[in-house]
Amino acid sequence: MRKIWLGVVAFNCAIALLVTMIAGGQRSEAAAPPLPAVTPITGAWYVDTCGAPFAPHGITFHDDGSLDLTNPDAAEATNSSSAGMGSWNWILLQGGGRGAYGRFFEVNADKNTNQFTSLLIVTFEFRVTGDTFVGPATARYYDGNRNLINGPFPATLRGQRFTVDGPVPDPNCP
Repeated sequence: MRKIWLGVVAFNCAIALLVTMIAGGQRSEAAAPPLPAVTPITGAWYVDTCGAPFAPHGITFHDDGSLDLTNPDAAEATNSSSAGMGSWNWILLQGGGRGAYGRFFEVNADKNTNQFTSLLIVTFEFRVTGDTFVGPATARYYDGNRNLINGPFPATLRGQRFTVDGPVPDPNCP
């Protein structure tokens, strides 16, 4: 179980890094202020990936800059995607405010043949406002030789923090 979890974390880190490289958001060159012991993004989030084949995801942002995410394997009829893994970092946004950027990856396989089909890499950037965030994401699919085979596909991430005593999450895709 631990090896699977470490694999999921490594996968999410790679996706977050790719998302960061591909993201075209406006970022300030100023360094973000030092992070508190627990950052405002650290923890579990319910996230709708508006524009993705299956919108609902669960994402956990860790204070070491790693992230992991999940969505149902049965969300697509012929494609099986792994849990996602990636990394993220803080940014100061133009016009003020704090946000995060990053990237994550998922490995895809054909449900009938159990063969690798593609590597999905998603880059993202969003503005954090209290217990919610919203921002653009871009998905790209790569073959076994890491050649781009599909995309870029734009999406919007809409997240709501999940807490012990908080509301039932409902960020909703428009």
